[in-house]
Amino acid sequence: MADVERLLCSTGLRFPAFRLAKAGAKLDVSSYTKDLSWRPSPFTGTADVERVLAEFEDGATIVLQGLHLNWEPLARHCRALEAELGQPAQANAYFTPRSAQGLPVHHDTHDVFSLQVAGEKRWLVYEPAWELPLKNQRYKAETMGEPGPPVLDVTLQAGDTLYLPRGWLHEAKTSETDSLHITVGVNVYTWMDAFRAAIESCASDPGFRRSVEGDLPGALLE
Repeated sequence: MADVERLLCSTGLRFPAFRLAKAGAKLDVSSYTKDLSWRPSPFTGTADVERVLAEFEDGATIVLQGLHLNWEPLARHCRALEAELGQPAQANAYFTPRSAQGLPVHHDTHDVFSLQVAGEKRWLVYEPAWELPLKNQRYKAETMGEPGPPVLDVTLQAGDTLYLPRGWLHEAKTSETDSLHITVGVNVYTWMDAFRAAIESCASDPGFRRSVEGDLPGALLE
C-alpha cells in the first residue's frame, strides 16, 4: 500500500496510467485530474491528489494500469510468465476502500490471475454468458442475459491467488478493510489473431489487391 501511495502522491501520475472506478457510478476523468502548464505542451490528465483521495473516501477504487510497463517487480513477473506460457501478459493493481465495489458484474476478454496483496476481497464468480469473448465482445446484460447463481463465492486473503478463465462473469467486493490486489492478464493468441495476421501479410502481394472477378456472394455485396 505504501507503493500505491508513493505512485499516486509523488510521481505526477497521469491518465491512463491510473483511473478511478466505482460500481454504479460514472466518474469523469476530468473530475479528478488536472492539466499542468508546461512548454511546449502541458502535462494533461495529471492526478489531482486531493480529488482522488476524496473519491477514494467516497468508495471509488484506484486503478493503476499497465504496471508491467513501468514497475520493475511486475515487469519481471510478467516477462517470466510470458516465457513460461508463450503468451503476452500485463498487470493492473486495484486499491479499493472498505465496504465498496469497484466494478459491476463483467467478464474479462483475457485470462486473469488475481493476486491479493493486502486486506481481503470477496469474489463472486458466475457461468460465462459468452464463450471465449474477443477483445471487442464486452459483457452487456441486456443482450447476453443476467448472470445466474454464483458458482464460486470466495474471500481472498493477502497471499491468495484466484484464476479466472476468459469469459467467466465475476464481481468483487471489500469488507471492513481496504483491499489491494493485482490482476495479471494473459492475452492469449487466438485463431482469429492468426487469420488476421495472415490476411494482413497478403497486402504486399498485388494479386490480393486486385478486384474479385465474377459474381460476388450476396453477403459481400451488402
